[in-house]
Amino acid sequence: MHATSSFTLIHNLPSFLILITLSLLTSHLDAKFDWTTPECKNLETANAGMYKRSLSQNGSLLGDDLFARYALCYQNAFRASAKLDALKWNADLAHYAHQVAEGVVARGCRHLVHSESKKRMPLHGFWYVGENLYMMDYSYNAPESELPIQGKRSAEAWFREISNFSFSGEDKPYDGCNTTGRIGHFTQMMWDDTTDLGCDFATCSGGQAVVVACNYGPGGNKEKTKLFKNSNYCALRSSLSVKEYLKGKEHVPTCMPKVPCWQGLRWDNEPSRYGVYRG
Repeated sequence: MHATSSFTLIHNLPSFLILITLSLLTSHLDAKFDWTTPECKNLETANAGMYKRSLSQNGSLLGDDLFARYALCYQNAFRASAKLDALKWNADLAHYAHQVAEGVVARGCRHLVHSESKKRMPLHGFWYVGENLYMMDYSYNAPESELPIQGKRSAEAWFREISNFSFSGEDKPYDGCNTTGRIGHFTQMMWDDTTDLGCDFATCSGGQAVVVACNYGPGGNKEKTKLFKNSNYCALRSSLSVKEYLKGKEHVPTCMPKVPCWQGLRWDNEPSRYGVYRG
């Protein structure tokens, strides 16, 4: 309905203004994400009430598992906001992630402790495997129907670190800006060179906490290495879907030097006859 009214308005404009108006409309649209992929299709209407884990013969969580679909779908949706390539499910990494989650449970679920880096160098064909951890506490025993959606909630929790993130440029280290808080889960999930994802979960204290572990190949957050390109930052900056995660900030900031992004009639962060983008 909104699209119809917008293009009705455009139809009545002179031709030169139509081109300008279309440019302004499309420059602020989110990066397109395909919600019809196997991991995303009909995901929100899937029946989790009778959740049964989908496992390979060696116990690895398969990509058609409901939890796995939530994890892969939403991490790829966040990556799409920066026009990053989608990750593919890796059952071997999922098998390792289950061991990591069970390790947290074995230690009493008091702290989220990563597996040793040296055990992830190399691992399953990758020179290094990255790792994100998440825990959801409950005041009651979590029903099985709530277990799969932890794949989505963990991705959202890690993406919220974007509120602490500043982009340092494609020729600078990923952590080259002074930050106001944790960013490592966000940067690993959004690492340009990462191609594979495997996640799993384990429950603590009779179901009163759920631990999620995700492993990434090849791993990110490498010292003195960039996160992604300037074009990915510009896509993220203009994506409407990230606004709710920025805690009141207008957009994802950069530290000096500023990264110019084309915004229809002008470049962000550079003076022009149309003024300076405040950011």
